Amino acid sequence: MESSLLNHVKSYFTEEVINKLGVNLNESPENIKKGIDVSVPAILLGLQSKNKEGLSGILNSAKNMLGNFDFNDVFGNFFGAPSGTDYSKFETQHMLTSIFGERFSSILDSVSSYLGIKGSSAAGLFGASLPAVVAGITHKGTNWNADSISAVLTQNKSSLVAALPSTLGLGAFGSFFAAADEFKSGTSSSVVDKAEATSVPPPHVRERFHEERKSKGGFWWLLIPLILIGAWLLFSKGCQGSGPEEERDAMIQQH
Repeated sequence: MESSLLNHVKSYFTEEVINKLGVNLNESPENIKKGIDVSVPAILLGLQSKNKEGLSGILNSAKNMLGNFDFNDVFGNFFGAPSGTDYSKFETQHMLTSIFGERFSSILDSVSSYLGIKGSSAAGLFGASLPAVVAGITHKGTNWNADSISAVLTQNKSSLVAALPSTLGLGAFGSFFAAADEFKSGTSSSVVDKAEATSVPPPHVRERFHEERKSKGGFWWLLIPLILIGAWLLFSKGCQGSGPEEERDAMIQQH
């Protein structure tokens, strides 16, 4: 079941907007719809993964970029913004990179491959989704508080994860989305992290253990040859029996 937040953001993508995006990106409306089903929850999850400082920085950038933005006409701004204005492709891509990090280009490759569309079209879908997401989480630019926005994103996390197609391969999005994939399959990433933390010692502890074991093992390997030589001498002496000297001594003792 989709969250109210996700439905609210996707409500900006009316049939008219989808058709315009199709013409603008030279893609079919069906591919645009499928792309929105990926880009919107992906951006929301990307924002949810940020700590307070990271989310605050992104929100400040969005507020500065969209300062003159009419949130009541989101896509009127998007399609009407000429190159060089505050709302430009460069600024949009910069903000998306802030959300997804250096993996953004590989994310676009994965999404374009999944949808069967051009990489530029995938970038266009994410660029078009960004203002809708910002409008949705800020209540059309009336609330920029990072704490309250973070709380809403966290409340909707499970629904956002469920909305992403499992066949997309969330691991391509990075460690956070890989953890979200585990969350989607019913295994909480926090539980996985806790289990790994308790079952696997820190690297420096493992290295010290291996070094100690190696040094102890080397000491015993030095002793083993000495033990074997001593055992062989005792065994060979016992097996020799009574030689001439031993027999002579025995005869002297008898006399």
